[in-house]
Amino acid sequence: TVEKVVFKSLKRKVPLIVEALNGFFNEHHRFMLDQQLKLIDVDEDTIAQYERRIDTYLEMYTAEVELLRSFPGIQKNATAIVLAEVGPDVVTFKDASHLASWAGLCPGNNESAGKRKSRRINHGNAYLKRILCQAAWATIRIKNSRFEKLYRRVKARQGPKKAIVAVAHKLICLIYQALTTRQAYTEAATCSST
Repeated sequence: TVEKVVFKSLKRKVPLIVEALNGFFNEHHRFMLDQQLKLIDVDEDTIAQYERRIDTYLEMYTAEVELLRSFPGIQKNATAIVLAEVGPDVVTFKDASHLASWAGLCPGNNESAGKRKSRRINHGNAYLKRILCQAAWATIRIKNSRFEKLYRRVKARQGPKKAIVAVAHKLICLIYQALTTRQAYTEAATCSST
């Protein structure tokens, strides 16, 4: 009850608190809430239809899905986005560096006369960059993994945001290698472009 959770001067105001908690909810509010719940149900049904459609497309690429799922931090949604944006065959990209650049995960190298200027990453593919950065946050939570070590090393020098981009860059390079060689990720795998 309310009397047990209020202390000191609020004890006098218990009836007001109870009235405020009960609120004012009439027939019009009930109607509006019912309409909102119906819209939520329609949206949830639409999302479920999209997810079933994505699953049917992913069934055509089971080998690629298994390769991508071997990476830490890459789950179903990330797999679907990587395959949708990059495609199952990465031969359209010359090497892993070109794929990373296309994804917008390569830092700039603007240096003139020994002075370093902006090192911002380029725009690239926003969907791919976003999902790889999310996957990078997941991979650095695995203790003593190569991704956690890379994150800590870069974070000490350049901060957490640049460190996550570095991990996402390493991740896309290893994804390129896995899709090219058709070998699942292992902790010992190396990426020649980084």
